[in-house]
Amino acid sequence: MTDLATDGSNNSVIKLPYKEKIPVSTMRDVLKQVLNEKMASLISYEGEKCNETAKLIADTVRNRLKHCGYDRYKFVVQVRFFY
Repeated sequence: MTDLATDGSNNSVIKLPYKEKIPVSTMRDVLKQVLNEKMASLISYEGEKCNETAKLIADTVRNRLKHCGYDRYKFVVQVRFFY
């Protein structure tokens, strides 16, 4: 159940109860696991495969977060490579 609170103006702010919020540590663990798995297979930078690899990593992270049981969340995952 969400709480409806006011922020002092005529606008309303919707806040989730604490128990329904996804812990940052859970997201961090998923990110570490996926990056360790996917980046271990990369030996060197290949510019042609960067877009494909970034999309694969983002999709994997998003799917694993969805399977954590936080149905109320919509996950946006962005992966960028810097060399």
